[in-house]
Amino acid sequence: MTHSRRLLVAMQGKGVFVIDLERQSVACGLNDSIVVAASPGQGENLFAGTGQGLYKSTDGGKSWQLKGLEQYKIFSLAFHPSDPATIYAGTEPALLFRSSDGGETWTELDGVRKLPGRSKWCYPAPPYIAHIKGVAIHPEDPEVMYCSIEEGGVIQSLDAGESWRYVSKGEAETFRPVSRVTGVYQDCHVVRISPHDPDSLFLTTGDGLYRSDDCGKSWRRIDRGYRMKKYFGSVVLHPDDPKVIYTTASAAPPSGAKNESSVYKSMDDGVSFKEIATEIRPLYIVGWNGFTMDPLDAESLYFGAADGKLYNSADGGESWQKLDVELPSEGRIRTVACAP
Repeated sequence: MTHSRRLLVAMQGKGVFVIDLERQSVACGLNDSIVVAASPGQGENLFAGTGQGLYKSTDGGKSWQLKGLEQYKIFSLAFHPSDPATIYAGTEPALLFRSSDGGETWTELDGVRKLPGRSKWCYPAPPYIAHIKGVAIHPEDPEVMYCSIEEGGVIQSLDAGESWRYVSKGEAETFRPVSRVTGVYQDCHVVRISPHDPDSLFLTTGDGLYRSDDCGKSWRRIDRGYRMKKYFGSVVLHPDDPKVIYTTASAAPPSGAKNESSVYKSMDDGVSFKEIATEIRPLYIVGWNGFTMDPLDAESLYFGAADGKLYNSADGGESWQKLDVELPSEGRIRTVACAP
């Protein structure tokens, strides 16, 4: 079985850590990172979003160069499905930028700035500035895109990011925590497009896990009734089996005193969920991108906990082992990603 060779970890306030999964060795760079990603098909090209701009490495993380956006916090990165040189970056304040040259230069897609009600977007912790926490691109029609905004809802573009509209609430609806039109909680974390049916979207929020099967026209909450925790972070969809869904949730936001987390798995397309990784206690998962699946082996899963520990499952989440690597225990793991 082929596996990814490296694991990328972004720790806010600590930097980027590149873990050789065969040697269990760690290389570190930068002094801060919120999100990290490997360019598809170009594994030595890595990107790191930090609290002060976007960095790129062309040597697998040995060295990093600032590539702009230094006046922004970078919260999300996404690649065009057929052109890895086209990259999108979501920021704080909640804006979207695109690079068409592999991250060398960036242009703002100012349609996000023109959305009505934007002045009401607000992240509750000081300085109360919203951010784009997730970007999803249609795998067959990259003109179609979605962004999840903390806190501002989910927006959709049908023209590759030039113009946008709300899909998590009514267009004319004033901002409120829960939409009266769709019922979606507007503190939105991660939006994912199903690899099996691109009309199907999955959305994690500060109060619930939601699903839409009509490109965001209507939504339903799919976590109720299973004693699941309500503050959702990651959602991971199996590339081969449409019935398998993974998600993580906490009892409270990361700043909460009692925010113990759980990992859940559904094997019936979200009809029901069971808690997995129950042998790890206590467990605190902070990052909304802190749980990932190896793109080369869908049975291999990884997640990072708030105490800097990393865990792996080689059997679809049935059993877990701690990776024998040392990361700063006081750093918050925001993103875990595989580099083939």
